[in-house]
Amino acid sequence: MAGKRKNQAAIGFGLLIKVVLLISLIGGGALGFVWQKNQIDRLSAQQRERENAIKKLKHDNGFLVRQIDDLRESVKLMRRVDEMHLGLVPRQESQVVRLEEPRESAPEKNNFSRQLTRRSVGGLTP
Repeated sequence: MAGKRKNQAAIGFGLLIKVVLLISLIGGGALGFVWQKNQIDRLSAQQRERENAIKKLKHDNGFLVRQIDDLRESVKLMRRVDEMHLGLVPRQESQVVRLEEPRESAPEKNNFSRQLTRRSVGGLTP
Protein backbone atom coordinates (compact mmCIF):
# COMPACT_ATOMS: atom_id res chain seq x y z
CA MET A 1 0.00 0.00 0.00
CA ALA A 2 2.86 2.37 0.71
CA GLY A 3 4.04 2.10 -2.90
CA LYS A 4 0.61 3.04 -4.16
CA ARG A 5 0.55 6.17 -1.99
CA LYS A 6 3.94 7.27 -3.32
CA ASN A 7 2.66 6.92 -6.88
CA GLN A 8 -0.45 8.92 -6.11
CA ALA A 9 1.64 11.62 -4.38
CA ALA A 10 3.99 11.81 -7.38
CA ILE A 11 1.04 12.08 -9.79
CA GLY A 12 -0.56 14.76 -7.59
CA PHE A 13 2.71 16.71 -7.35
CA GLY A 14 3.28 16.53 -11.13
CA LEU A 15 -0.29 17.65 -11.77
CA LEU A 16 0.16 20.52 -9.31
CA ILE A 17 3.31 21.67 -11.15
CA LYS A 18 1.50 21.49 -14.50
CA VAL A 19 -1.45 23.52 -13.18
CA VAL A 20 0.85 26.15 -11.64
CA LEU A 21 2.85 26.44 -14.87
CA LEU A 22 -0.31 26.69 -16.96
CA ILE A 23 -1.81 29.36 -14.69
CA SER A 24 1.44 31.37 -14.64
CA LEU A 25 1.68 31.11 -18.43
CA ILE A 26 -1.88 32.35 -18.92
CA GLY A 27 -1.42 35.06 -16.26
CA GLY A 28 1.89 36.20 -17.77
CA GLY A 29 0.33 36.39 -21.21
CA ALA A 30 -2.58 38.41 -19.84
CA LEU A 31 -0.23 40.81 -18.05
CA GLY A 32 1.87 41.17 -21.20
CA PHE A 33 -1.24 41.90 -23.24
CA VAL A 34 -2.40 44.60 -20.79
CA TRP A 35 1.10 46.14 -20.72
CA GLN A 36 1.23 46.25 -24.53
CA LYS A 37 -2.21 47.85 -24.72
CA ASN A 38 -1.09 50.51 -22.24
CA GLN A 39 2.06 51.13 -24.28
CA ILE A 40 0.00 51.48 -27.47
CA ASP A 41 -2.35 53.94 -25.76
CA ARG A 42 0.58 55.97 -24.41
CA LEU A 43 2.32 56.06 -27.80
CA SER A 44 -0.86 57.04 -29.64
CA ALA A 45 -1.37 59.90 -27.15
CA GLN A 46 2.21 61.06 -27.80
CA GLN A 47 1.61 60.85 -31.54
CA ARG A 48 -1.55 62.98 -31.25
CA GLU A 49 0.33 65.57 -29.16
CA ARG A 50 3.15 65.75 -31.68
CA GLU A 51 0.77 65.99 -34.65
CA ASN A 52 -1.04 68.85 -32.90
CA ALA A 53 2.31 70.52 -32.22
CA ILE A 54 3.25 70.17 -35.91
CA LYS A 55 -0.10 71.68 -36.97
CA LYS A 56 0.44 74.59 -34.58
CA LEU A 57 4.00 75.15 -35.83
CA LYS A 58 2.85 75.07 -39.47
CA HIS A 59 0.11 77.58 -38.66
CA ASP A 60 2.58 79.84 -36.81
CA ASN A 61 5.08 79.47 -39.67
CA GLY A 62 2.47 80.48 -42.23
CA PHE A 63 1.53 83.49 -40.11
CA LEU A 64 5.17 84.56 -39.83
CA VAL A 65 5.75 84.12 -43.59
CA ARG A 66 2.74 86.34 -44.31
CA GLN A 67 4.01 88.87 -41.78
CA ILE A 68 7.49 88.93 -43.39
CA ASP A 69 5.98 89.31 -46.85
CA ASP A 70 3.85 92.15 -45.53
CA LEU A 71 6.87 93.89 -44.03
CA ARG A 72 8.87 93.53 -47.25
CA GLU A 73 6.35 95.35 -49.46
CA SER A 74 8.02 98.45 -50.83
CA VAL A 75 4.89 100.62 -50.54
CA LYS A 76 4.56 99.88 -46.83
CA LEU A 77 8.29 100.33 -46.31
CA MET A 78 8.22 103.76 -47.94
CA ARG A 79 5.17 104.76 -45.88
CA ARG A 80 6.98 103.69 -42.73
CA VAL A 81 10.13 105.60 -43.73
CA ASP A 82 8.00 108.72 -44.19
CA GLU A 83 6.30 108.20 -40.81
CA MET A 84 9.63 107.88 -39.03
CA HIS A 85 11.17 110.84 -40.92
CA LEU A 86 14.30 108.89 -41.80
CA GLY A 87 14.96 110.73 -45.04
CA LEU A 88 15.67 107.55 -46.99
CA VAL A 89 15.08 107.43 -50.72
CA PRO A 90 15.05 104.52 -53.16
CA ARG A 91 18.43 103.68 -54.69
CA GLN A 92 19.22 104.92 -58.16
CA GLU A 93 20.41 102.59 -60.88
CA SER A 94 23.71 104.49 -61.09
CA GLN A 95 24.43 103.52 -57.45
CA VAL A 96 24.22 99.81 -58.19
CA VAL A 97 27.40 97.96 -59.07
CA ARG A 98 26.92 94.59 -60.72
CA LEU A 99 29.66 91.97 -60.53
CA GLU A 100 29.96 89.00 -62.82
CA GLU A 101 30.59 85.56 -61.40
CA PRO A 102 34.03 84.23 -62.36
CA ARG A 103 33.79 81.29 -64.72
CA GLU A 104 35.41 78.05 -63.73
CA SER A 105 38.06 76.80 -66.08
CA ALA A 106 38.37 73.12 -66.92
CA PRO A 107 40.90 71.39 -64.63
CA GLU A 108 44.18 70.52 -66.26
CA LYS A 109 45.05 66.86 -66.74
CA ASN A 110 48.37 67.32 -64.96
CA ASN A 111 46.70 69.05 -62.03
CA PHE A 112 44.52 65.98 -61.31
CA SER A 113 47.43 63.97 -59.93
CA ARG A 114 48.39 66.90 -57.73
CA GLN A 115 44.92 67.00 -56.19
CA LEU A 116 45.23 63.39 -55.08
CA THR A 117 48.68 63.66 -53.52
CA ARG A 118 48.86 64.17 -49.78
CA ARG A 119 50.74 67.16 -48.51
CA SER A 120 53.00 66.88 -45.50
CA VAL A 121 52.31 69.07 -42.49
CA GLY A 122 55.27 70.90 -40.96
CA GLY A 123 57.74 69.12 -43.19
CA LEU A 124 56.90 65.70 -41.71
CA THR A 125 55.65 62.92 -43.90
CA PRO A 126 53.14 60.44 -42.53
